Amino acid sequence: MAPSQNGLILKPHFRKDWQRCVATWFNQPARKIRRLKARQAKARRIAPCPASGPLQPVVRGPTVRYHMKVRAGRGFSLEELRVAGIHKKVARTIGISLDPRRRNKCTESGQANVQRLKEYCSKLILFPRKPSAPKKGDSSAEELKLATQLTGPVMPIQNVYKKEKARAITEEEKNFKAFASLRMARANTRLFGIQAKRAKEAAEQDVERKKKCCWQLIINLQCPCNLPCVRSQGLGGWGVGDGGPSLRETWGVYDLCRNRAVREAALVPGRLVLSVLVWTLQPRRCCVFLLLLKYYFHI
Repeated sequence: MAPSQNGLILKPHFRKDWQRCVATWFNQPARKIRRLKARQAKARRIAPCPASGPLQPVVRGPTVRYHMKVRAGRGFSLEELRVAGIHKKVARTIGISLDPRRRNKCTESGQANVQRLKEYCSKLILFPRKPSAPKKGDSSAEELKLATQLTGPVMPIQNVYKKEKARAITEEEKNFKAFASLRMARANTRLFGIQAKRAKEAAEQDVERKKKCCWQLIINLQCPCNLPCVRSQGLGGWGVGDGGPSLRETWGVYDLCRNRAVREAALVPGRLVLSVLVWTLQPRRCCVFLLLLKYYFHI
């Protein structure tokens, strides 16, 4: 409460009933003994099952503050049980905890828990429901005699710390730019989609450029006919019987152009000679042949 003008400085005292809000705990030693007796009674009730409860998976804590350590989780995921070959309804009956909400975020943790399940099943002594009629998977009578109740945790989880030996700093480590590497990795992650799109567009443009170059080479061929309309397009040149390839050679090249592998090879630089050997013995058929080349080469 703020003072008003030049008056008396107030000292409010409203917490006069504090005794009613005090919480006492004088029975702490007795409660400790009660919890101990409850644990012992539960162990006798569930014997010969482990007294500490079912098997739990190995998980890492969330956030960067806790993810460097491993601890026991709530239960195994459905994917881990499936890979280990254990049905989800059978898992609870043989001392395996189950958490259907849990999802595996990485392969390493899933494989570690699957191996943990397999190791547990190899050490498990399974009692039959009816001792007089054991079923498949139940332990033998000799193994049942050796069974003892486990009082400690089932397959305890340990954090392994590997201490690095002191060594000299290498020249590569001295020249390493940590901040620049982090920023570059961050940029590559953020721009992954844009970079992939640009690379795809560049590849398509490169293919179009190759097709265009191939078509320009075809239209600049020497045409066997001497018609003005053809010459005006840059196709005029040889006449019939000017020493060009024969009709037999011409149709051989035409059959090659029908082959898909040859058509794809013709687009590779250095192999465009396949489309150069064009020869016909009748006027204007050369123009039709060029159109056929355009159709077969998709240019």
